Amino acid sequence: MDLSEYELVLSSSSSYAKGVRTSRDAIHVCYCHTPMRWVWSYDNYSSRESFGFTQRTVLPVLMRALRRWDEEASRQPDHFVANSRVVAERIRKAYGRTAEVIPRQLK
Repeated sequence: MDLSEYELVLSSSSSYAKGVRTSRDAIHVCYCHTPMRWVWSYDNYSSRESFGFTQRTVLPVLMRALRRWDEEASRQPDHFVANSRVVAERIRKAYGRTAEVIPRQLK
């Protein structure tokens, strides 16, 4: 998605929105719910599924490619925001980036 005409981009994502295209001068803030769990915790997810031979063979290759894309896309935002220290730590581990924690206020 090309958002290069905007000066400020706020994305809310657990997957692809952090990879939007922005102009060099734009500020991109990503509210990251969590890094893509099915990519970063693939073994955990796949162990619970009944994948056939083809899926068990092809999916790990696709997950590695998606993980590389996700790592690259994680460089797009200028800032990350997380709703907890747990999510901020996942962002640090997956992307090597820090995230400002803004906890959700319970009513």
